[in-house]
Amino acid sequence: MALDSHGTSQALAALKAVPLNKSQCVNITTGAIGPLKAPYQRCATNTQYQGSVVFYYALAGNAVVTLTSGLMFNEGPVSDASDQCVRHLVGDWYAFTSDPEGLTGYSQCDEGS
Repeated sequence: MALDSHGTSQALAALKAVPLNKSQCVNITTGAIGPLKAPYQRCATNTQYQGSVVFYYALAGNAVVTLTSGLMFNEGPVSDASDQCVRHLVGDWYAFTSDPEGLTGYSQCDEGS
């Protein structure tokens, strides 16, 4: 999975482009980030106290397919979000979902967090 090399540099560049305490979403029309092929939406949030994170969501046309699952790049520890289930992939990369039915390996769901 090409998340830890190419994807990490893309995520870090997206974070660098966002001013502190701001968020920015852009639609990506070509390429892929790990298993997620374009079109997809990339949303970068750069905060001083809560950390920096980039979310990736699948698109259908210009509409986000779902905000309930996707990929996440997080430079620090993943916060305990009671409405999300998180699965570590590699390095600073995670998969997340709020609809875990039939999924395994999503640690926060498995632990009941």
